[in-house]
Order: sequence, then structure tokens, then C-alpha cells
Amino acid sequence: MRRLRRLLPLALLASLPFFAFLPEGGAAPKGPSISSAMWQSIAPMSTPRRWHEAHFAPGVGLVVVGGYAQNGIEDTAYMTAERLDLATGTWSALTPPPAGIENASSGVLPDGRIFFLDAGHGATYDPATDTWTNEPALALNYEYNGVLGVLADGSVIAAGSQDGEDVTNQSVRYDPVTQTVVSSPKLKQYRSAHTGTMLPDGRFLVTGGWTWGMEENHVTLTVAETFDSMTNTWTLVAPMGTGRKGHAAALMSSGKVLVSGGVEENTGIISSAEIYDPATDTWTPVASMSVQRWYHVMTELPSGRVMVTGGRISGGETASVEVYDPALDTWISLPDMASPRSFHTATYVPGHGVVIAGGTPGNGSLASVEIYPLGNAAAGESCVIGDECVSGVCESGQCTDPGSGSGGAGGMGGEGGAGGEGGMGGAGGEGGMGGAGGEGGMGGAGGNGGMGGAGGAGGAGGGMGGAGGAGGSGGQAGGGGGTPDDGGCSVRGAGAGESGSAGLFAALALGLLAKRRRR
Repeated sequence: MRRLRRLLPLALLASLPFFAFLPEGGAAPKGPSISSAMWQSIAPMSTPRRWHEAHFAPGVGLVVVGGYAQNGIEDTAYMTAERLDLATGTWSALTPPPAGIENASSGVLPDGRIFFLDAGHGATYDPATDTWTNEPALALNYEYNGVLGVLADGSVIAAGSQDGEDVTNQSVRYDPVTQTVVSSPKLKQYRSAHTGTMLPDGRFLVTGGWTWGMEENHVTLTVAETFDSMTNTWTLVAPMGTGRKGHAAALMSSGKVLVSGGVEENTGIISSAEIYDPATDTWTPVASMSVQRWYHVMTELPSGRVMVTGGRISGGETASVEVYDPALDTWISLPDMASPRSFHTATYVPGHGVVIAGGTPGNGSLASVEIYPLGNAAAGESCVIGDECVSGVCESGQCTDPGSGSGGAGGMGGEGGAGGEGGMGGAGGEGGMGGAGGEGGMGGAGGNGGMGGAGGAGGAGGGMGGAGGAGGSGGQAGGGGGTPDDGGCSVRGAGAGESGSAGLFAALALGLLAKRRRR
């Protein structure tokens, strides 16, 4: 028994599953790994650029067009185009545009071509053939700070702009296929430094910006409006909660529009953000960025999160990067870019990540390019957001594979069932003539003991009645033997509640007494 007690704890210990000794999460600890969540510099562009345009063209690479160098040398950036091959990390020159593209608006057409509009003239680039098509001059007083959207039928809508000090309410709908102006509806609001976002229902949303006030001052706008291609009209929608110019906007996978940052006339540079729901025509304030910024860039990621890069802050430009997670309504800080910059481009390239090109550090323009890798970190590598991981899942700073991991501990075994009641003891045999009666049968062990068997009847001529059988555990003792003939006696057996062996001892005592009497 003592040995069994010593072995029992060891048996219990051995029965525990292996993962009971692992840290929380069920994975064995491992050494540090190099994080993929770091900005990586790649080859610079052939010329510094800001206010340029960049688009990813499948099968071609990242196409970058135009911009402004302003580096104390002859500025030719606006007359050039080049592409980045992500597989090799190298740049190559493309056919230059037919006219300068310095501070344009652009959009990808349904056929894969890219339409550019700058200072009233347009051009369309075909990445598949590296050719340009010059569009007829558009009757639009358009110099910079305008926006452009591509409508479902392939036509484009350009809205608002700034020509010198003049803010406009002009817009034009143009069909690049037929090279004709479809309509020229006026915006409800004169504006510049606003944003434009295509909505899932085909409307084009314009938000904020600035206009001239009564005292010839800049007034930041809360005004928002949408263009409906079915009616060729602009319609005012619910205003933003905060006036802002130089802000950024991005369409999220939910169909809602996230707006962040900018400058508000009374408070200066802001970090606040809000979301527009076109289904309900409502704005909802959400968590603010960690950095107050304007002229930053927002890029939607495959997960539905939105990345914010760079921008202007009080005193210069910033290299900070953060990601908005709409599921958690929180901003997650990522590692800083290598260079602070604003007026740059930030383009998501499938299978590679977000590519940052050019911009200004505050004085002049940049040719530098860097990439934040996404979708290539294996399980076990460090991460900040799930977009970095092959699996799309980042837990406790490491990429994890949802399909792997230890199984859960097995459930505890059920309690043993109650023991069955012991059987009734057999009746003692009838004593022989003058002899002792037979002993009562033993009660069965187990659950509630059965009643001990009745003692045998005393034999004729004065034999002793048999002792009752011993009761099983918790059972009643059997009754004594029958009334003896000619002076015989009987003894009641004992149950375990009295003494587990009393009945047996009584039987033995009667047996000895009978022997003495026979003598």
C-alpha cells in the first residue's frame, strides 16, 4: 500500500499531456528571429520626383509618371516616365508623355490603361504597349489640387482645382474611348485641396478642402457631395464632423470611406479621423491617429486595414507610419520609413508590399524608394500586423499558422459508478443431531452490502444454531439461526457498519463452543 501511494503521484504526472508544460499559446519557446516588418530600400528612381503619379500595372510593374524635381537643376521630371520591376528591383525608362505631367490627377481605366489630367490637358498611357494617346484639350481651368475618378462606364470625372489663387467649382466628365466631353456639371462648392473617392454604388464622393472666406482667408470645409453618373449631377450629402484640407481618404473593403488628418482653420494640423457610410449617409468619428499630419498618403491593404505614411507635421515632414484596423477601431504604429516625406506615392503591389516613391523631405524632392514587405513572413517570424504574414495572422508578435498547433487537453474521465449491492448471504445449513449449525454465508463485498445469510437452525438434541453471515460493506448483518431445539442458541451476524468481521468472529467462537460441548 505504501509503495502504491508513492507511485501514484508519478503516474498522475506521467499522464499529463506534453503541452501542459509549454508557455501560454501552446508553442515551445524559440530564439529571436529577424522581423520582416522593416522598411527595405530599393534602387532609386532615375530622377527625384514629388507631385508625381504611380500605379501598379500587372505584368509590367510599378509605373511612375511626371512630377517635379526642384533640386536646383533643370527640372525635367514632368516629361519622363519609368517603371520598377519588383522581381529584379530595377528601374527602366518608359516612353515619355506627350505633354508635361507635373501635378496631375489620374486613374486606371477598365481596359488597364491609365488616364492623366493636368492643367487642362489629358493623356492616356497603355502599359501593355508602352504607348501614349494624347487627349484633346479639355475646357477646364485646372492647374493642381483637383481630383479624378473613373466611372463604371469607363468615363472619368474631374472635380475642383486651383488655378493660381483661384479656387474653382468646375468639373468635367470625359470619355477617353470616344475622346469627347460628356458633360460639365458644376460642383455645389468651390474647393481645392479636397479628396475624391469612388463609392461601390458608382457615385464619386468629394470631401472637404478649402475655399476663400469673406475676409479673403482660407476656410476649411466640412462640405461633402457626390456625383451621380446616371443623372450627371452633384448632390450635397451629410457634412463631415470636422473641416479639413490636405487630408487623405481611402475606400475600405466594407464600402465605407475613411478620412484622416489634414488642417482645420482653428486648430491647425489635426490627427482626427472619421468614416462615411454611403448606405446611411452618416459620418462617424473613430480613433485618432497617433500623429497630427496633412498631405499624407493612405493605402488600403488586402486585410481591409489602411496604412498611413508620411505627411507634413508641425516643423517639417514625418517618417512615421501607422495602420488603422477598422475591426478594432485602433491605430497600430509601424516602423518609421527611412526618410521623412510628403507628396509621395504609396502603392500596394500584390505579392510584394507597399512601395513608397519620391516625395519631398521639406526642401527639394526625393528619388529614393522603399518597400514595406507584406504577405511573405513565414510562421515563427516576427510581425506587427497580420498583413506581413503568409498566413495573414500575427499573434504576440509572431506569424502563426492557424492550421497548426497542439490539440487541446483531453477531458477528465467520468466518475466511477457506485458499487452494486452485495448479495444476500446463504442460509446456514441445519445443524446435525447434537452438532453445531452451519455458518451463515458471507455478505458480498462492493456497494451497499447485502444482508448476511440467516444462521442455520439448531440441530435436534441441542445443537448450536449457525451464526448469521457477515454483512457486506454498509449492509445489515444476517439474522441468527433458528430457535434451537433442546437448549440450542443463536448469534446475529454483524454488518460492516458495526464491525466488518464481527459476524465471522462470532461464527468462529460458536464453532469452538460447540466443539467444547461435544467433548
